[in-house]
Amino acid sequence: DEAYKNITKTTAPGWGFLAASGRTTLSESMDGGGSDNHAFLGDVASWMMQYLAGIRLDAAHPGFQRFFIKPEIVGDLNSVKAHHISPYGKIQSEWKKDGNHFILNIVVPANSVAEVILPTTQAEQVTESGKPVAKAVGVKFLRQENSRAVYEVGAGAYRFECNGNPNKSDMQIAQ
Repeated sequence: DEAYKNITKTTAPGWGFLAASGRTTLSESMDGGGSDNHAFLGDVASWMMQYLAGIRLDAAHPGFQRFFIKPEIVGDLNSVKAHHISPYGKIQSEWKKDGNHFILNIVVPANSVAEVILPTTQAEQVTESGKPVAKAVGVKFLRQENSRAVYEVGAGAYRFECNGNPNKSDMQIAQ
C-alpha cells in the first residue's frame, strides 16, 4: 500500500509528483531536489510488473520456464493488466476485483509452468473457466498459504475466480 501511495501521490514528496512535473529522470529526493541523473521508470515499472500484475521470476528456475503469478491488491486499484515476453513466449496477467470477488486471467506460454497464488482462504470454492478448480484440466492445488490458495498450472490460458477479502491487510505485500 505504501509503494502504491508513493507512486500515485502527485504532491511532493512522491514519485507521482516527479512524473506529473514532466521529469524524464528521477531526482535524488522525492521532492525534486538533488541531482537528476537516475533511471526514472526502472524500479517503478519493475514493481508494477512483479507486484501489481504479479509476474515474478522463480529464482530457482531462471528464464521464466517456471514462474509465479502472485498479484497484490493495493489501494483503490480495481484492475491491472500486464504482459512479459519471456524466452518461452508471452506471459499475461490480468485481474479485476469487485468487492470480495476476484477474477484473474492468465496465459502461460508453451513449455512453461506457473505457480498461481490467489487471494482467498476458500480454495475449495475457486473456479477455473467456470468449473470447480478441482475438476479443471491442467490445474493442481499445491497448498493453502496464509490467506492465499496456491496452484500449479501448465501452458495455456486460465480464468480463475474466487471470493475472499482482497483488501484484507494480510493479503497486501509481504516482504
